[in-house]
Amino acid sequence: MWQQLTDESYFNEFRSYLSSTDIRRILRSPAHYKNPTSQDSPALAFGSLVHEFVLLPDVAEARYRPKANVDGRTKEGKAVRDWEASLAAQQGVKFITESDYNAAVSIAASVRAHLGASALLAGGVAETAGIVSDFLGVNCRIKPDYRTDNHIVDLKTCVDARPDPFVRSVINFSYQV
Repeated sequence: MWQQLTDESYFNEFRSYLSSTDIRRILRSPAHYKNPTSQDSPALAFGSLVHEFVLLPDVAEARYRPKANVDGRTKEGKAVRDWEASLAAQQGVKFITESDYNAAVSIAASVRAHLGASALLAGGVAETAGIVSDFLGVNCRIKPDYRTDNHIVDLKTCVDARPDPFVRSVINFSYQV
């Protein structure tokens, strides 16, 4: 049975419950599970950006802004960079490349315009953490991208959305877990 949690509880109090990331690490090797390493990459960062613009657009619009295209060596450029740094420090705004910003906004608009995708992302909640006790004998913690009472959506970005390459990505990254 699903029990909703705060993000703080999910990441701190229920560490003994397995997540899908934990399971993927175990499948790779017990050492990867016991000694996890961060695997941040440009692709992962872009996927997270797209997640926010698709699933939490109001949060994304407040959190991300395109970095100004200025020469930081000029007086005007330095002033713009200082303003960006101030906004980042005071409001937590993250400045990203204009191309990443535009791509994420465009992808989010495409998802919302797609009849099937927009139907899957209606009538539920995004990014809510929870636990499921005794799922096949295992206590699990989950944070689905989007869930309703009837289904869970796992949003993925990919280099190639054609069926065969996408299936290969699913297998290579163990998305089925």
